Amino acid sequence: MNEVLIMTEQNARTNKLAVIGFIISLAAPVLFGISYMFYNNIIETVSKHLASYLIVASAFIMPVAAFVFSIIGLIISSKRKQKGKGFAIVSLIMSGLEILGSFGGIILLLSTAIF
Repeated sequence: MNEVLIMTEQNARTNKLAVIGFIISLAAPVLFGISYMFYNNIIETVSKHLASYLIVASAFIMPVAAFVFSIIGLIISSKRKQKGKGFAIVSLIMSGLEILGSFGGIILLLSTAIF
């Protein structure tokens, strides 16, 4: 009887990896926007390297991390029949669009630099 209760309590939990992926996929564009808007202020007050690291982290590293967390969270929540599949799916879509946008920005920068 206790084992059945434990199984249902475990299944009722929301998958933490899916939620982490969702939070990262929400935070990445916010951090990118803040670091891009205040790029000159960050350079003047702190350092040029910190501003560049914030932009690179928010544009490239965070969306990839969100994508990985979401895939793992989706797989685990499906196997364990946990909640959180919606978080994982939305995060996969958002982080996928962020990754495509980052590569689109690189292509745009390279095409304008060449011509």
